[in-house]
Amino acid sequence: MTEKAKIKSKAEIAELLTEGGASAFNAYRQDVGYDFLDLTGIQLTHMDLTGINFSNVNLSNAILDYTYFGEARFVLSEMHHCSCIETDFYMTSMEEADLTGSNLTDANFSSAQLVEAVLNQVNAKGTSFRDATLTDSFFIKAQLSDTDFTDANCSGANFTDSNMEWAILTDVQYNDKTRWSNQQPEPNQ
Repeated sequence: MTEKAKIKSKAEIAELLTEGGASAFNAYRQDVGYDFLDLTGIQLTHMDLTGINFSNVNLSNAILDYTYFGEARFVLSEMHHCSCIETDFYMTSMEEADLTGSNLTDANFSSAQLVEAVLNQVNAKGTSFRDATLTDSFFIKAQLSDTDFTDANCSGANFTDSNMEWAILTDVQYNDKTRWSNQQPEPNQ
């Protein structure tokens, strides 16, 4: 029977991420288990954290600006009021993640999975959701001007009271459960 690894403090985890990156963090999570982890307020900027598994992690109030999270996992993550300016979430899995009130200005969520994600009151001006799966997600009272939803699946998504001025809605998939705000795509063919 192997002994369970020592639980690290938030400062120790930040150091682990800075020195060892995603692979060191993922190994640590595997050793200690995937119980809920509190990393509120952590600062991880200008890093490459490709493939990191931040599932079941509280990242509320974290500063994640200019960081690359390609093919990462944020399933069931709490990310309230995060700063994610120009952060790259390309092909991430963010099912049921809660990003309420976060700053996502100029971020990239291309090809990301955001099924049942909560993005209420986010600032996503200039953000790309190209080819993303946004099924049953919530964007209530969000700032979505100049946001690119080209080829995104928005079936069942709720954009109520969001500012979608100049949003790009080319070839968006949606259904009768999708709730639009001040802009919507041309009717499905």
